[in-house]
Formats: sequence, C-alpha cells, structure tokens
Amino acid sequence: MYAPACTRRWPSDSGADPPSRRPAASISWITAAPQRRTQELLAWALTGFTRAGWRQRAWEKTVAGRTKPGPLTRASVSRYTQHMAQSFLIFDFGPNEEAAQQARHKVDGWKQAFRLDKKLLLKFDREEPEKPGSDNGAIRLIVRLDFSDHERLSHQRWLDRIPAEEPFKDAHPKVIRQGDAEFTTTAGRFDALDFHERRQDRSGF
Repeated sequence: MYAPACTRRWPSDSGADPPSRRPAASISWITAAPQRRTQELLAWALTGFTRAGWRQRAWEKTVAGRTKPGPLTRASVSRYTQHMAQSFLIFDFGPNEEAAQQARHKVDGWKQAFRLDKKLLLKFDREEPEKPGSDNGAIRLIVRLDFSDHERLSHQRWLDRIPAEEPFKDAHPKVIRQGDAEFTTTAGRFDALDFHERRQDRSGF
C-alpha cells in the first residue's frame, strides 16, 4: 500500500472516487470554475500530462501576471510612425505652359517608375494674366515631398535631384523645408489648390 501524492481530502459529495495517483500541483484545477478547469486541462494535455509541463504552465502564468502592463503604462510608439518629413519645391515657369506640362509629365513618370504615389505630389498654381488679352498668366508648380521619418535619405535625394533636372532647373527652383518661415503658408496654399481646382472643374473654366 502506498501513500497518496496529495493529502487533501476528496469531497465526499462529489460522487466520484478520489484520484489514486495525481501530482500535488494538478489538484488546483479540480476546485476551479468549470470553464477555467477545462482550459487548464487542455493546456496541460498539450504538454503530454507531464509534471514538467504543468510547472512550465504555472510559471508562464506567473510571469504573465507580473509583466502585465498597468493602466499607467505608456504604450510604445514605433519611431517609423511618429511623423512624416515634408518639404516643398516651388518652380516658376512664367507663362511657359509647354515647359510646365513637361515638368508634370516628368513627375508622373517618376511616380510610376519608383512607386512614389502620394510621397511625390505636384499641383499647378496659376495666376490671372496681367493683361486681359493675354493667353496665360504666371504658372508655378508646387511639388510636395512627403516621406516617412526613416526615409530621410530618399527624401534628400529627391530634393537634390528634381531641381537639377530639365525643365526644373531653369524655373527658378526654391526649396522650403519643415521649420522654415514660409512652410505653413506654402502648406496652406498647397491644400487650398484642391478646392480651387474642383471649383474650376465644376464651373467649366
């Protein structure tokens, strides 16, 4: 005759025989809630019903309880999603509509070839002709570079490349970086051009 592994008395009203051989650590799931008891048993079954597996499971639960973040714990923020680095390039083509259209086609080609999508946007900023009989007023192109923080090298490469290409280099290129005095005004003007273009499309002019 042998002594049972656990000296805890089995409830007499349970309607079942007490376990003959059972690890002492496994008794905890018997008195737990049914749902928790089922989860514990399934987790233990995945380890092959071994004592080492049960101890590993108990250790994982303890560690999870100790390392659970409290309500005051600050969530970690990835440095790749903190902010986007924006810059503007302004080109003044005067009344030269043909050169302005060439510049637009070149930007469209770069966007497709390098899959830049919204990282490289171009908008026309047209002024009214000074004389009523003139065909075209002054045409300015505003190019916005919008790269994420970890793409600073690509951002700088495009800042250097675009003003050096034809037909941009002859259009008095001007670079406005984030933090410059004109940045807020230029950004507002760039966003307002969307509304101006939509009004022109609806009016037919």
